[in-house]
Amino acid sequence: MFALALAGRGVDVVGVDPARASLDVARSKPGGDRVRWLHGDATTLPRSASIWRR
Repeated sequence: MFALALAGRGVDVVGVDPARASLDVARSKPGGDRVRWLHGDATTLPRSASIWRR
């Protein structure tokens, strides 16, 4: 919900979750298309800051 609220205010948001089912639910919520959703956890994120740019 926090990711969706931020995205609704125009903030670029990346949401990360290890559970694909949770990502599917988040994507289906109103405004879910405004967030970049990634499957994984903090240990799987690339070190490059380029993932944060759209």
